[in-house]
Amino acid sequence: MSTALQYMLHENPLPGMRAKGILLRKSFKVPLIELLRPDGYWPQPLSIEQAFETLRWMATTGSSKAEFTSQLQWGRAGINDLLTGGSGLSHGHVEPISSIEDLRRRFHFAILSRAASRGQELWRSEFGIRPEGTVTVPYPTYKPFAGLPHLGWRSEAEIMDDIKRLTTGSAGTQMAVNLNGVYEDCQALHGIRIRVAPEGFAFDIRYGNTHPSERGSSWDDRIACTREGESFLQTFARARTVFDCLVHGHANAPDLGDMVRHFRPELVVDQVAAIMVRAASGEPMVCRAEENQATGRSKSRPLELHQARRAHL
Repeated sequence: MSTALQYMLHENPLPGMRAKGILLRKSFKVPLIELLRPDGYWPQPLSIEQAFETLRWMATTGSSKAEFTSQLQWGRAGINDLLTGGSGLSHGHVEPISSIEDLRRRFHFAILSRAASRGQELWRSEFGIRPEGTVTVPYPTYKPFAGLPHLGWRSEAEIMDDIKRLTTGSAGTQMAVNLNGVYEDCQALHGIRIRVAPEGFAFDIRYGNTHPSERGSSWDDRIACTREGESFLQTFARARTVFDCLVHGHANAPDLGDMVRHFRPELVVDQVAAIMVRAASGEPMVCRAEENQATGRSKSRPLELHQARRAHL
């Protein structure tokens, strides 16, 4: 196996992803009113990393006691329901975040919505979840607005731009790598969904056989999830690299360690290896969906993994 592929399959090739002189803060304070303001530069003065970690803290505290979930006539009303938003009940987890505006909306529900149960009232009371409250979030984060060149971001604005690009900004793009082992035409990107749970974050890529604005089938596959001691931005940096390879065909030696635990390794690794080989030889990148259309290959034909790709492993 090549060095590049060993890197891609490694569980943690860059432990902590820390650069000299750039340290993670162990905790931070959040005036909750800042998460509710209608300002255009939301969530300033908090960073977007602090906003995500605050929602994670809410999910963690909300699952810390059974009393925070109440049985109602039509289902259970707990903190997952508050953090998901809307009128649904009995959510087993917080529904994934689909955009920055979606994240913002979740805090409105968590802090301002009418409690549907006694358990939700108890949670707010015990942890000071109210507009004038201030909470301490015990999760690692980087200093806000300081820039993180070792992760590829020079400013908070660049971080925000990348989150928008991955969640909504690239929707409809034909992906460079086919993640569906049965149908070769399922390469229309819908976007990244960010799952928030007590154990951390998971980045799922959603794709389908039609543009996201049209009716059709879609699938979600995990591309990165939080490793021990990581902050949100460290996990997101790995997810961004994997995304750019799978979607745009970047030969960036992505870390596929999280992906292969939830997926058939050879399906992805073979195609990524081909991208690396093409880049090394100077060949142009060819999208498989466009190739299939040009050659008239069947839309429902099972994906064949070519032996030429495996020769490079």
